[in-house]
Amino acid sequence: MKHPLASIAAAAVVSLAAAFAWNSSGESSTQPANPNTRGKSQPAKKKAPAADQAGDKAIRAFMRQKLAAMRQVLRGIVTEDYALIQTNAARMRKMGTAAQWNIVQGPIYGDYSASFRRSAELLSQAAKNKNADAAMLVYMQATLNCIECHRYVREPNVKRNRIQ
Repeated sequence: MKHPLASIAAAAVVSLAAAFAWNSSGESSTQPANPNTRGKSQPAKKKAPAADQAGDKAIRAFMRQKLAAMRQVLRGIVTEDYALIQTNAARMRKMGTAAQWNIVQGPIYGDYSASFRRSAELLSQAAKNKNADAAMLVYMQATLNCIECHRYVREPNVKRNRIQ
């Protein structure tokens, strides 16, 4: 095999991708579908104020753009299209400094944000050096960082401190 590390990294990426259950709106689903509740009415959810809903909608749209850039990086890694990796790493770097990115104040979220920006930088360097193995490893670490950050932001005490 050309890249022995490639098969290990590819298996890990596929496993991570399979771990995500995306519904049609692009939101992560943490609950498996329950066949016993299909067709039955569910209790009404408490509606958030209109300003919160608009803010959440904007954040979701921004995160979908980030996810699109990450997917393009993965595509570039798989096809060894280093220009595609560099282009989308630059998008990620720009997004990591945008005002919409800063949804929580504090050192923990700051560390996650810094890690994301550093991953974008390392992806760009790996693409510049035409090093698919390095790009794969950085991509996997960035994916894990995203998952951990989203878990952190969903914590009840953190959700209350979100910037609107």
